[in-house]
Amino acid sequence: MGYVNFARQYPQHFRLMFGMTGVNRALPRLVNSGEATLQLLRQSLRTAWIAKNGVEPEPALLEQRTLLAWSTAHGYASLAIDRTTVEPFVVSAESILQPMAVFLLTP
Repeated sequence: MGYVNFARQYPQHFRLMFGMTGVNRALPRLVNSGEATLQLLRQSLRTAWIAKNGVEPEPALLEQRTLLAWSTAHGYASLAIDRTTVEPFVVSAESILQPMAVFLLTP
């Protein structure tokens, strides 16, 4: 939820961070920041997986679930700030992200 809330509160900063404004994404500082953020998500999912399932997730599964979590949150956040209509989303972020959290931790 923090990811979506950040995008809604700071849409221009969100766009800048994720290269939506023509920023050179190959800059080492940006690459390193992106990798650190992805590693934090990966580690959070790993920790939650172990707490729920009692075993380490397979590396390929952890990578798949990490990218799925990021894609879901990023997609929703991008849609939330870039919609061209004035109507708010009918489907809340919680109703999308909470069921996804259950799936992400299911073997």
